[in-house]
Amino acid sequence: MTEKKENKELIKDRVIVREPELADNSALVDEYIIAAVDRIVLYAGLGTFPEALNSIAVDVVLAMYRRKYHEGISSENVDVMSVTFVNGLLAEYDREFANYKNTLKDDQGNAGMLVIM
Repeated sequence: MTEKKENKELIKDRVIVREPELADNSALVDEYIIAAVDRIVLYAGLGTFPEALNSIAVDVVLAMYRRKYHEGISSENVDVMSVTFVNGLLAEYDREFANYKNTLKDDQGNAGMLVIM
């Protein structure tokens, strides 16, 4: 649990470096980070959110903020963007998610092996 909180703080710091005006809107940034991290975990089929995907979370949070009132949003409720919108953002990272999952498999000793199920 501590690691996830640290990841979120790292993500928040990086988001604010890129968009300094968000420093005054901590609650919105926190909400976007929670939504991005939750959606990344579900979209990529991961058990937990790894630090290796922090850069993607930063990009997604910034895209959510920047596109809040622009194209790509199919629906929105009070400070919560639609799942469809966020999944559309995540689709841009399909290759990175696949590579990360392949790295996990390699770390489990499956590198270069044919696995038959």
